[in-house]
Amino acid sequence: MNVLMLVANPCTNDARVMRQAEALAAQGHSVTVLAETASGVANVETKLGVSYRRLRLPWARKKEAAKSLLAERASQDLPTSSKMRRPSLTAVKRKTLGALAPFIPRTGLMLAQIARHYTAPGVALRPDIVHAHDLVTLLAGVRIAKNTGAKLIYDSHELETGRNARYASYEKWLRAKYEAILIAKTDAVITVSDSIADYLADLYSIERPVVVLNAPDTQTGINSGDHIRQHLGLNTSIPLAIYVGSVTINRGIENAVRALAHAPELHLAAVGPRADLVAKSLLVEAAALGVQDRFHLVDPVPHNEVTSFIRSADVSLVLIQDVCLSYRFCFPNKLLESIVAGVPVLAAKLVELERIIDKTKAGLTVDQTNPSAIAEGAMTIARNRTHFAPDAATIQMIQETYSWTRQSEVLSALYTRLGNA
Repeated sequence: MNVLMLVANPCTNDARVMRQAEALAAQGHSVTVLAETASGVANVETKLGVSYRRLRLPWARKKEAAKSLLAERASQDLPTSSKMRRPSLTAVKRKTLGALAPFIPRTGLMLAQIARHYTAPGVALRPDIVHAHDLVTLLAGVRIAKNTGAKLIYDSHELETGRNARYASYEKWLRAKYEAILIAKTDAVITVSDSIADYLADLYSIERPVVVLNAPDTQTGINSGDHIRQHLGLNTSIPLAIYVGSVTINRGIENAVRALAHAPELHLAAVGPRADLVAKSLLVEAAALGVQDRFHLVDPVPHNEVTSFIRSADVSLVLIQDVCLSYRFCFPNKLLESIVAGVPVLAAKLVELERIIDKTKAGLTVDQTNPSAIAEGAMTIARNRTHFAPDAATIQMIQETYSWTRQSEVLSALYTRLGNA
């Protein structure tokens, strides 16, 4: 089948999309991913059997202008406050936009703009199945499917109506309306956890979504030889906690940094892409606490190298904060990656996380808001790593039940069903 995937990012580090695309290509499907262009990334390329075509979206020019202005000011040793980074606006315009901001439906604008730019090239590819990742690409998916007769899959990477984002009440209401209208036009819905699947089925009175977990690829993963301790130059006697994933707000990284003040021996490494402002604030906080020498920011590694890279850590911190319904129901990739890598987990007290820790005994749960408790939990695991580390039977169970091999079988079955419909 001819498969078209839609994603509103450059798709260079989006492990979920890339794993799905690669799995479908390996099964003999022709897979094209329409994504957003980015500096330093090829607009057209083929990797592991998947064709990527990146399009320039309207906001790309604004991002580039902001980065250019920031770089210019830095080169001139000028202040780089948030106000200085913005494109020039008169005080009146800025004040007006600020007053109107809560009433501007950002989601609707993004849906419309992505649909405008993705529809024509998507239709030209004549797909049999359109796979729309996240709500912002779903309108484009609906239009492409309508114009080609393709089946439409909506892949809800998280609970859209309960996202970790500061939306005004009107925007939240609109997001729910957009999703309710568009989800009714799909042929199948995929999501990332049982809790979210149950919630969506009840909320929209739809067939229960197919659950395709964010799971590591344990069969094709690469053992790069390099690992986190080697990368940091830390010997095995030094307790090392890791955080894997995007360095952004409400993932518990702030509290993990604060926990270092309660555990003088512990080092913390955050491995993944970083939101600049969040990373800077974490470094400032680490310096204020006097723990900057024990807090390490590490660039992301390819998704098929993660389990190999993190294997020498003592404990993996999955401290997602209970700030929204999407996070309360989350089942993050890093949870399974850590267990498969043989690294015990210190997890937040959230539904799916508690369930997997109880099932595997591969770690502890902790009050994710309490730095002192995080420090105690991390050191308890680090000092007793062999006790908490998952044994061979647990890793085998994870691989058979939760691995990407199993998830790709679920995905393949759905595609077969839609292809035969």
